[in-house]
Amino acid sequence: MNTLTVGGCKIPVTNNIQSNLTEIKLAIDWASDNEVQLLVTPECALSGYLWAPRDQDPKIKELAEALEEIENYSKEKKVDLILGTACYNNNGNWANTQRYIFNGKFVNEYSKNLLIDPEFIYTSERSFPPIINYNGVKISGLICNDFWSNPVLFPGGSSQLLRHLLQNEVQIVFVSAYVPKEPGPENSFYYWHLGQISNMGLYCQFATVVSDASTNVDGSPYTGQPACPVGVWDMSGKSITGEKYFKHKFS
Repeated sequence: MNTLTVGGCKIPVTNNIQSNLTEIKLAIDWASDNEVQLLVTPECALSGYLWAPRDQDPKIKELAEALEEIENYSKEKKVDLILGTACYNNNGNWANTQRYIFNGKFVNEYSKNLLIDPEFIYTSERSFPPIINYNGVKISGLICNDFWSNPVLFPGGSSQLLRHLLQNEVQIVFVSAYVPKEPGPENSFYYWHLGQISNMGLYCQFATVVSDASTNVDGSPYTGQPACPVGVWDMSGKSITGEKYFKHKFS
């Protein structure tokens, strides 16, 4: 694998776009100071989670302006992004997406496939995530439930997406997550997520970078045990690091 320094974050995600913008810019600042080339954010990190646009909704204009500000800021700081946000995608549908922003420009996107109630306000595109050659490294991304291979859905859904990454020999997968915060009895939900990360690293032979929110769905702070690990995992499934901001240099 070519040398590449990647990073992620565990930050608040609220329905206040300006607050989210501030948090993302702070993460970009950290990435710039720490020589991170490519940073992934949590699911819906800019837009906030679970709201739908309506005719003349002023939040749509505010969101578009915030996206433009992030593009300009990431270029200034020389940090590329895989940004989690809801927005109108290339097909004109309101979708939960990852937006690839390289050198301050929007270059690609992926819309979440596996939606659950009450996420049906978004449109699922039923498409595979893009495979991108980023500085000589094959990368891709998935959004939350797209990555967690739910036994109820197997062998469909997420397993098809993961097989797509395996068949295309992807080297690093960037996951924008927003999981329920309750870790389950004896942290069972946490270990279920961790097992998925480790198994995919071992089976599919890709490294994984997971960012998640530090808030509940309504945007209120969550200070309990995590339900999803955040950080970077190498191809053996070994955890490398994981804090509010985290990075790893692949070489």
